[in-house]
Amino acid sequence: MLYDRPSQFKWGFEVGQLASNKIEAFKLLLDPSLPKPLYTSAMVVQRELNRLNKTAVDVTRDFMRSLYQWALTHIEDQHLQEYLEIVMVKFVVSMPAVWPEKARRATLQVSANFPLELPETN
Repeated sequence: MLYDRPSQFKWGFEVGQLASNKIEAFKLLLDPSLPKPLYTSAMVVQRELNRLNKTAVDVTRDFMRSLYQWALTHIEDQHLQEYLEIVMVKFVVSMPAVWPEKARRATLQVSANFPLELPETN
């Protein structure tokens, strides 16, 4: 994710690999106790979140909203409107089995904003 402003951003392939202020591995910040990957600096990511006045949940929400809208657009481009009116499109959110409870709750909190199928949790 690369934010121009708090409400305007680029995501996915739109973000260059060399962008210095990109936010990556943000889902790992949903639970601060998770180990951070070596390919990014958690300190740089946190500094960018602070600059934008955003949390990891906010960035995850922006990412999921963009992914959701992208998927819907591409599904609609591939199918006739009449077909889409009779077929129910479902999206499923999955999480790693080893995902800590704090990260699971944060992901579910973000997912609540979208018409997604959420698997049962124990």
